[in-house]
Amino acid sequence: MATATGRLKWEGEKVRRELEAGMMRRLKFVAAWLTKRVKMNISQPVRKVRRTRQRKTSRGEKGSSYTWVIPDSRSKPGEFPKAETGTLMRDIFWRPITGNFEVIVATSKRYGALLETRMNRSFLRKTLDMHKKDVEKLFVKQKPGDGDLFKVKGS
Repeated sequence: MATATGRLKWEGEKVRRELEAGMMRRLKFVAAWLTKRVKMNISQPVRKVRRTRQRKTSRGEKGSSYTWVIPDSRSKPGEFPKAETGTLMRDIFWRPITGNFEVIVATSKRYGALLETRMNRSFLRKTLDMHKKDVEKLFVKQKPGDGDLFKVKGS
């Protein structure tokens, strides 16, 4: 009768660390991807025209020009907000939450919070809802050899 002997080395802690690192890479990739989609959704500009002042005002002399936004070009309730200055779009960011497998995609602008919660012009939640299936697909296990797929610039 043949017998075999061998040693079994437990690498559980190493495997756990590698799995956690891989999950964090995926979370960061998804957060960066979703941030890009949010910015694309709110990049539609309002229509502006140049006008000439008909009289002297506190903002300028008679005859000087200024930019006027056409009111009908602004976003309506239920639509994504439209870009007037681009400040909100530039302020969209993502950040990992320390100690958890969580990331946030957010804005630090009060105006963004008002649009999201009170003015019926949600852009963060609406974008996530629109791309929920895509986000789920991004979390599917990658094929061997696709190790760089979830690398995020700056991480």
